[in-house]
Amino acid sequence: MTPFASDEQRNATLAALVRAGHTAQLLVSQDHPVHIDYLTVEQRERIYPGWSYVHLFERVLPLLLKEPGVDEETVHTLLVDNPRRLLSRIAAPRPSGERPEVRDAA
Repeated sequence: MTPFASDEQRNATLAALVRAGHTAQLLVSQDHPVHIDYLTVEQRERIYPGWSYVHLFERVLPLLLKEPGVDEETVHTLLVDNPRRLLSRIAAPRPSGERPEVRDAA
């Protein structure tokens, strides 16, 4: 058992958020450290099995594309459109099906 959710568990959660209409509000990143001085190589491999700098592209995204409701367009939105919008300081659209906030005119 690792202290983190498996790639399959993380992908299932991400796919559920996509199917719920939240694609435009999601960012995908990879920030696991490949080298930690206080862990031995054996400990690192046990805690982060198979991790590398290309883990997201070689393992996570191929699995994500097998999830129902996730296609190449979704992945492009997650990896290109959403980061571009965030860095441009453009607000994300509301999730699908969410009603706009109604404010009292008074």
